[in-house]
Amino acid sequence: IKIIISGYMNYKNVEKTIYDFAVALHGRSPARAQKYLRLILKRFPGSRYTMLTYMLYGNENYRKEKYAKAIEYYEKFLSSTVSDHRGKAFYNLLKSNYNLKRYDVVINILKKGKIPPLDEDQWREIPLIHARSYYSRKNYEEVYNILKWEDVKSLSDSDALMFVHSTLETGDLASSAKLTGNLRERTKLYGKTMLMLAEFYSKSGKISEAETVYNSLITGKVPAIDKDRALIELAILKKNSRDYQGSLTILRQVKSESLKSEKISLVIINNFLSEKEKEASEITAANLRSLLNTSYTEELLKMNLQYHFDQLNIKSFRQYSSLLIKYRGNRNLIDYLSAKLYYKTGSYKKSFYNFYRLSLSKTPYTTETNYYL
Repeated sequence: IKIIISGYMNYKNVEKTIYDFAVALHGRSPARAQKYLRLILKRFPGSRYTMLTYMLYGNENYRKEKYAKAIEYYEKFLSSTVSDHRGKAFYNLLKSNYNLKRYDVVINILKKGKIPPLDEDQWREIPLIHARSYYSRKNYEEVYNILKWEDVKSLSDSDALMFVHSTLETGDLASSAKLTGNLRERTKLYGKTMLMLAEFYSKSGKISEAETVYNSLITGKVPAIDKDRALIELAILKKNSRDYQGSLTILRQVKSESLKSEKISLVIINNFLSEKEKEASEITAANLRSLLNTSYTEELLKMNLQYHFDQLNIKSFRQYSSLLIKYRGNRNLIDYLSAKLYYKTGSYKKSFYNFYRLSLSKTPYTTETNYYL
């Protein structure tokens, strides 16, 4: 090869010989091969073998997950007229952009419609990459239009969830129910999609349909955690319809340790709402540490704050106010209740301080504040 390079560089097709040697060497010693590949790029710009070198570099960077560099080389290769490997270059270009979360780029490339010949696996994957890109942009209508219903059983769990979710977001609840039914044999996935379906029924005001789905999960062949999640959601529906005792009865069936804090939170809320404030307060105090990081924490703190205000329990009131103040928008409520509590218990100086702070801005308590001041 050294003789060829030193004396025959002007001969026809010499770049092919150098390229073939470099590719063979690349498999054993990529670092040594770089010398010959760089020579091709320098001496034969625009040649077929320069383009194939770009393809080689693209693949190498793709394997190393250096996607930005891979894109640079794939684009150079695809700008040529070389027909070999175009399908792989195009597919890897799409995947590289997708992996870099350049979803709009993926969408625009496919929108142009200039897709080279691909193998069967690549053709099967292209619509999924397309759909995933739209899904990442929350364009659910396009996902719904791209994917085929008859293929749902062959989709991965994440893609099937994407399909069901997108169908739900378009408002086609009936089709979503059919899609979910086709996943019955995949118990983990079935449980997740059924919970998703029930949630959308509930949001759409179709409470009866939501309850039917939750009940079918509770009695169906799905993981225990999905059964317990269904119980939690069913208990919430009961609470929202003011059937507090029914909600408490359902919550007793929840066993999953991961849902314990949520379960206890709902038990407390139901007890407060059914006028069992003392029991609710005692359950809160016994479990307070585990209840400080749930979606119900602020609501629980407010309920307990009001209870201890009503009981004129300054110590407990201050404990809950110190926790509630961490949630934005509660300063006025805390100042108002503090001022009234101190007034009722004869601590007029402290009462004045809280009422005075309230008077510095307009609040729902302004009239009453001025009266007490």
